[in-house]
Amino acid sequence: MRQFIAPLALAQKRAGYEVICACAPGPYWQELEALGLTMIPLKIARTANPISAIGSVLEVAYMLRDHMPDIFHVHTPIASMIGRLGAFIARTPRTAYTVHGFYFHDQMPMLKRWFHIALERAFAPLTDHVFCVSREDYRAALRLGIGKKRKTFLVGNGADPRRFDIALRAQRSALREELRIPADALVITIVGRLVHDKGHAEFFIAAKALAARFPSTHFVIIGDTLSSEHDDAKQEIMRYSCAVPAGRVHFLGMRNDVERLLAATDIFCLPSHREGLPVSIIEAMMMGLPTVTTRIRGCRELIRDGIDGLLVEPKNPRQLEESLATLIEQPDLARKCGDNAHARALAHFNEEKILARELRICERILA
Repeated sequence: MRQFIAPLALAQKRAGYEVICACAPGPYWQELEALGLTMIPLKIARTANPISAIGSVLEVAYMLRDHMPDIFHVHTPIASMIGRLGAFIARTPRTAYTVHGFYFHDQMPMLKRWFHIALERAFAPLTDHVFCVSREDYRAALRLGIGKKRKTFLVGNGADPRRFDIALRAQRSALREELRIPADALVITIVGRLVHDKGHAEFFIAAKALAARFPSTHFVIIGDTLSSEHDDAKQEIMRYSCAVPAGRVHFLGMRNDVERLLAATDIFCLPSHREGLPVSIIEAMMMGLPTVTTRIRGCRELIRDGIDGLLVEPKNPRQLEESLATLIEQPDLARKCGDNAHARALAHFNEEKILARELRICERILA
């Protein structure tokens, strides 16, 4: 809610809409209310337990009966399914579903992939409008019958250039001193939840080798495991990190000042297995950083190999190591990629333009 939906909700409020946000209570509840958002608590567990799901569906239906919005907008795979069933029961006039990255992806075993495609198709009749952040998801939605041609929209993702201002890099020495990182160190940063899909295991396998090859290299990890996560990767990730020499790895947890941390960074890395259109890469691009990421949906849409950064195959730590080493050994290439990424982010992934596009779609739906 805080990361992806609050900017849209606030833009809709500024445009004159009455906006109600409903989600499971969490640590940022008061922060969201302080922004001026109307928040309604819903007991939606991230679980496949059918009994819990039925209770959540009914709770959504009761909430919708009380408020009956003109547009009911759902996000994330499980919550979107629960929400759309609740909307069907409550007879909500219009239901929109934003795909932040379909759960199925290229690396998934075929049977599992087709199971999740079948799930999305099964819920398609309960969906009036589909918003996709990734061009590949947009095409997949139309090709697989998940969205209808005139009611499926490509909206994209963005970052705020006023917040992710490249001028912050002038404070790099002070920021590094604050983080206890030497001013002359080469810093590689990863941003993401501590889960298997983000590729932290491959990151640390590569980091171990890079630390030996380049003694000045430091590794910054931003993010943590959410309390609602069904993923036990954190302890495994911490074990992998122990292979890197002491003092060279910096776990910073959940942060509200990612822009400052990126200003202290030289290379951004996101070796994910599955993505939609990762905002973390857009933020790094906005800050003028070269990126090494995986050749998967969303990531390959943002990073052009050899132009804005380098692409590697997923789950390939050796290739990840070599691509990061290439940017370390070729500072001119790293600088060129960072400059290209910055220009591309400003031109195509400015949050203000993305939100304006979504508002125009809302107007079209209501018209």
